[in-house]
Formats: sequence, structure tokens, C-alpha cells
Amino acid sequence: MPAPPPRGQRGVNMHKVINGKRYNTDTASKMAMYDQRYENRNTWFQEILYRKKTGEYFLYCRGSNDSTYPEDEIIPKSITSSKAWAEKRLTGDEYEAIFGGIVEDENGDKQQYSFWLPLKIYDNLKEISENSNTSISSLIISALRKAGY
Repeated sequence: MPAPPPRGQRGVNMHKVINGKRYNTDTASKMAMYDQRYENRNTWFQEILYRKKTGEYFLYCRGSNDSTYPEDEIIPKSITSSKAWAEKRLTGDEYEAIFGGIVEDENGDKQQYSFWLPLKIYDNLKEISENSNTSISSLIISALRKAGY
């Protein structure tokens, strides 16, 4: 099956104004990507989640001529619809890396949080998470409880 073309061949700088707001793949941060390929057909598509400097999200979508996205497209997303997309398309750790962890207490209540970690600490947490089959969120909760919280 053919791979998607390099970005230089299609949509090198996808820039659109939608409802008076600018969306630009070159100035926004790429947060996640979902690839769908159909092996029995030469059909593929990609959905790439971006976050603007303003905190707004959008999808940049592209695909083969017979796919869901035969033409490059930008779709503005609310935070709620971005989270719904991520829940459907990403792993739990990928979701939490973008939107922060989800903490569930003993009663099943949960509160979402979001914060930035130094990359070295995140990489260490990710490695421990993969080796121990424990979510990053659970590792942080365990460390906080050990510290007396």
C-alpha cells in the first residue's frame, strides 16, 4: 500500500481562515496523529490534532482520493470535541500527555488536571509506565500519596 505523500507534496503550509479565525499547521503545535489504512484497498487517511498558541485545537485531515478526506481539510475543534476525538483515536497515555491526567478516587469521582513536566521527567515516567504496565497518572498519584497527600 502506498504511504501518504510527504508533507511537501500536499499541504506544505495548510493555512485557512474559518469564521474569522486563523488556522495554520506551520505555527500550531502538532499534538497527535491518527493513521487509518485499508489494506485491501489503496485507501488511507490521516487526522492530525494541532493546538494553536491561543490554546484552540483543530484537525488537519488528508487522505487518498477515495478516502474520507480526498482533499486536505482543516476542522476547528472545541476542547470537548478534541478530547472526544483523542479518547477514540489515542491511547490513554497519549490522551493524558495532551490533556492531563484523569484521577479517580476511591469513590469513583475524578478530577482532570493538566500541567507541564520537564521532558526528562516525562521520559522517565513514560519508561517506568511502560515497564510496569502502570499509567503515568497512577505513578504520579502514588508518588503524591507517598509524600503525604
